Amino acid sequence: MTGDPLTGQTIGAAAAIALVAFVCAWAGVGAIRRFAERRELLDIPNDRSSHSRPIPRGGGLAIVLVTLLLAAISNAYTHGWSRNTLLAALAGWAMVAAVSAADDLRSLPNSVRFAVHAAAAVLIVLFVGRWSVVALPLIGRLTLGFGGALVAFFWLVGLTNAYNFMDGID
Repeated sequence: MTGDPLTGQTIGAAAAIALVAFVCAWAGVGAIRRFAERRELLDIPNDRSSHSRPIPRGGGLAIVLVTLLLAAISNAYTHGWSRNTLLAALAGWAMVAAVSAADDLRSLPNSVRFAVHAAAAVLIVLFVGRWSVVALPLIGRLTLGFGGALVAFFWLVGLTNAYNFMDGID
């Protein structure tokens, strides 16, 4: 979408896409949950857990798949990124999803997960972009230069690990 004002048609399309994404993610999480319960792919409670009984692992896979599919469709519809940029973004997201799925199946060391998160962030920053300017209250616009790549890298790795931590406490 460009800088054009939102119309009823674009708002309706966005609402329809959001509804389809919600239904697909909800159904996918349910299917993965049932599969995990049958295969006994369960997260056993520990000191960090907020649950008191074993719960199925892997439900985030459905959300990741829906997100990746919608990102690809959205990009194709809006012609926003070049083919290489889209492939790099999808590869970075897939790397994080793969290491998270592997961690769900058997716990991986933090160093392995962090290394994959960092590699994915580098891929995203190199091909998708970085922050070049930020607007700060009372200061105004601040040009970041090369620092924008570092801010983007640390933001991506930090946010990924924040979600990973929240997922770990279930």
